[in-house]
Amino acid sequence: MLEAVDDPYTEFVDQDGIDKLNDMTTGEFGGVGLYIDTVDDGVLVIEPFPGSPAHAAGIIAGDLIVAIDGTQAGGLNEAGVVSRLRGSPGTDVHVSLVRAGSETLDVTVTRDLIEVPTVRHALIEPEIGYLRVSPQFTSKTPDRIREALSDLAGPLAIADPRSARQPRRPAFRRRRDRRSVSGFGHDRADPLAHGEREPGLHRDAPRHGDRPRPAHRRV
Repeated sequence: MLEAVDDPYTEFVDQDGIDKLNDMTTGEFGGVGLYIDTVDDGVLVIEPFPGSPAHAAGIIAGDLIVAIDGTQAGGLNEAGVVSRLRGSPGTDVHVSLVRAGSETLDVTVTRDLIEVPTVRHALIEPEIGYLRVSPQFTSKTPDRIREALSDLAGPLAIADPRSARQPRRPAFRRRRDRRSVSGFGHDRADPLAHGEREPGLHRDAPRHGDRPRPAHRRV
């Protein structure tokens, strides 16, 4: 079928590929809120999304999911795991976990609409704010960047004693790490790339030899 198209840039995308693309473009899905890797014995929890149903249910990094709704997870491929853990918001999924190599737990998680977290920020010191943007941009990333910058600007302005005498912008420098950033949509998704760059913003260019971090599946 693809040979008939006679276009070297046309590729067949299966359902799993479509799901991954939808994650990147819409930035949300119905699921439990976990980063996972499939391993021989089951599904390794890399990290729960903060505030997600999985986080609320007590699932932590390092847990090994050995069964999903009674099906042994060790015999499932990645697509099989994703299809079982994702689902319509408001529905339940039952998972069996092994924690710390020995403790066995049975947990019921109620799925919800999960937003893919692409922006993290923190106030490191009184005049230093940290903003990290994930290499996997989504349509929600620009708003999250603006919210993070606004959130950082508040305490940084308060920390400046001169702000009490006259309104002014916080006098601090921002450094944005762009290493390991993929090319897909990053200029479209990043408000800092379209005339919204603030004074003092620095961008770390990719260094020779840098490699993207492995992308864990989101469920």
